Amino acid sequence: MSWILAALSCLVLSLEVLETKIFAYSLDNTLIFLVVGVVLLGFGSGGSVLAMRKELGDCRRLVRCNLLLTSVLLIFAHWWFAIFSDQLNFTLSFATLSTLIFLAAPYFTAGMAVSAILAEPVGNVHLRYGMNLLGSALGCASLFFILGPLSGPQCLVLLAGLCALLAVPLALRRLRLTLIILSLGTPAMIFADEMLPYQIQSAESGGQLALIEYNADRLVREREGIQRADIVERFDRWDPTARVQVHALEAETTLDNINRDLAQLPSMWFTQDSSYGSPLIGRGENPDGVKGVYERTCYGVGYFRQRPEREVLIIGLGGAPDVQTALHHESKSITGVDINSTAIDMVRGPMKDFLGDPYGDPRVELHIQDGRSFVRSSKKTFDLIQLSGVDTKSVLASGTLALNESYLYTLEAMGEYLDRLKPEGMLCILYAGEEFKHRLAVTAMTSLRAAGIEQPERHLMILQQSAIFCFLVKKTPFTDQECAQMDAWLRTADDGDGIPGDGRSTVVVMMYQLLSPGLSLVPAPEAVFIPDGRATDDKLMQAVLAGKEEAFIAEHPRDISPAPDWRPFFFNIDRVDQVWSKPPGHFQRMYRLLGIMMGMAFLLILAPLLRMGMRGLPSWSNLPFALYFAALGIGYIMAMSGLIQRYVLFLGHQAFAFPVVIGGLLLAAALGSLLSARFAARPRQAMTGAVIAICLALGILHSSLDMLFGWTADLDQFGRIAISLVLLFPLGIPLGMMFPIGLSLVKRQSPLFVPWAFGINGVFSVIGTSIVLPGAILFGFPAMAASAAAIYVLAALVGLPLARRALAV
Repeated sequence: MSWILAALSCLVLSLEVLETKIFAYSLDNTLIFLVVGVVLLGFGSGGSVLAMRKELGDCRRLVRCNLLLTSVLLIFAHWWFAIFSDQLNFTLSFATLSTLIFLAAPYFTAGMAVSAILAEPVGNVHLRYGMNLLGSALGCASLFFILGPLSGPQCLVLLAGLCALLAVPLALRRLRLTLIILSLGTPAMIFADEMLPYQIQSAESGGQLALIEYNADRLVREREGIQRADIVERFDRWDPTARVQVHALEAETTLDNINRDLAQLPSMWFTQDSSYGSPLIGRGENPDGVKGVYERTCYGVGYFRQRPEREVLIIGLGGAPDVQTALHHESKSITGVDINSTAIDMVRGPMKDFLGDPYGDPRVELHIQDGRSFVRSSKKTFDLIQLSGVDTKSVLASGTLALNESYLYTLEAMGEYLDRLKPEGMLCILYAGEEFKHRLAVTAMTSLRAAGIEQPERHLMILQQSAIFCFLVKKTPFTDQECAQMDAWLRTADDGDGIPGDGRSTVVVMMYQLLSPGLSLVPAPEAVFIPDGRATDDKLMQAVLAGKEEAFIAEHPRDISPAPDWRPFFFNIDRVDQVWSKPPGHFQRMYRLLGIMMGMAFLLILAPLLRMGMRGLPSWSNLPFALYFAALGIGYIMAMSGLIQRYVLFLGHQAFAFPVVIGGLLLAAALGSLLSARFAARPRQAMTGAVIAICLALGILHSSLDMLFGWTADLDQFGRIAISLVLLFPLGIPLGMMFPIGLSLVKRQSPLFVPWAFGINGVFSVIGTSIVLPGAILFGFPAMAASAAAIYVLAALVGLPLARRALAV
């Protein structure tokens, strides 16, 4: 049974990782948080419900039935989710409740199967829990090998089929069951994409693809002369980072201006997970149409000095408009960095002819890497560093990004960008959203002051085109000549239609128009702040010039202070002192979710105890064990979550940090579980030693990670992954000892207490996820690590007297 447990644990973790990709495609950030919490609650509740049985009975039959049920429920739940995902919200509607119940159902049956194997009286709990962790560790990495060659729906069907096949060795008629599974699974795999047509993020949550489709339909309804405006898919591929798609506009119209714009400046729209995206600018029939994008819009502002910016670094390639702009301005060398290899393949492959093959130019050098990791490891300096709307959809969905961390806009990131500039080099950041304008400006000026610059405002220019802000930052002050050159560039952009001073660039990118009128490139760029002594209407820069910057920041209704690496929530601009008195919407939803989880947790703790007490088992005397296993669940999640976010900076993306940290800790914890068997007769000493080791490892890791990552940042991806895994073992081994030590103690009372303990641990792991995210936003990741250590100390204080009592029985 141990190998079945390992295989099932591998499938469950693979499913969890896959569902984060699926949910990211269909749901906004706050709803992802809700759905993931509920499905994992189902996994923990399976153990608690199993503990209410009169007896476990035939473990093989119980496991076989639950494996088959998990397989069937998994397909049905996702079919239901594909239908109703656009109706999910935080109300008790039929669509929301039914979808959450169905999504939790396969985890519930899988949790019962895992709990039954762990509770089997003849099994070695240390060995089996170790196999559980080992399988889970392997499951973290499996998606890297199958997601890409297979789509998301195909991966889901494959996991369901493998889960069903695990039941075959436990069946009496194995050949018959195998043939049934294969006969049902093969057509399901073939038609998986049609059977599970996952919906895109809604327009209300800022889903860019949904907004484009909505505005295309509205255009037909409201504009005479437009017979058809369809958004047509041109490219679609899943990969471990995101689902990458490209869509084009196909229109039938009698309006000459729209036909002319579509012909002169054709465009498509690139999206990741149906939301974050950028335009693809086609070559068109008239070169002047494309020329306008490169010379008279925010994309060309970094080249205002009317000289070739010889060496250019572009972070976040998207649909390649920045590379096209750099090539147009005759840059000598262009270094492009993007974490998503599929996006690069898309530009190199099916979109190559439409875009004019920008990546085929010998001046272009591409790196599949996170921008911060590349900047840290690179020894090269640049004339221009460009970031155009990386991680942005905030102008379309205010608040939904507040739960996302980003290491591209932290105070430390700004300093590293400036270090990679040549003496007269320039950093250019384009970002959409009024609420982030001041935070970026304050971050830039704070970083310049840290470099010893007394008047950082002399090193900063701010421009605006519709809702897009352009930040230009130099290591040296902008000269009067450069300010005059900027004025000349702005006049050129404004005179694009031959009518000076009308505020129009005449650049019409139809996909931008459909995305949002606030992101249109038709209005010409205009100056917000130019450091030559002229007046500005910007309140922050007025305060800076008057020497009142600190007072302005302190009195501002939003948090516009720089976001540091230890609390990298750049998008969360809610002040900490207002989160409790006037919590914003996303915090209110997290509070409600935490309350629901706590209510369910106490129900799943007390109901099994009541049931077992009715059968004469010493249930209430074991209630302190509930606190022990609850503390382990919360503490483990808090320790792990903080490390995932810290590892994002080193490994480059959550798609790498998530499986490496979770998989590494689980692999080390599996070894810890096996080692704990050596201390079966001395649980109190083992528990004490493990807690001391956990506290030391957490302290050393969080205090030394930045230094260690700095030393090893120039290693390739495999080298950094290897270093990451080595650093996790001193923490993962003692983490893996605590749970089987407690299981071995509670199993002395009754095997039925094992699934109860497993369920409590799983349920409170979910509660841990509900605590760690708002905690990290408010207090930072080091505070979460300290909290994790304190919780493990509490677990030991509860567990030591329980161990003494269990040994005395």
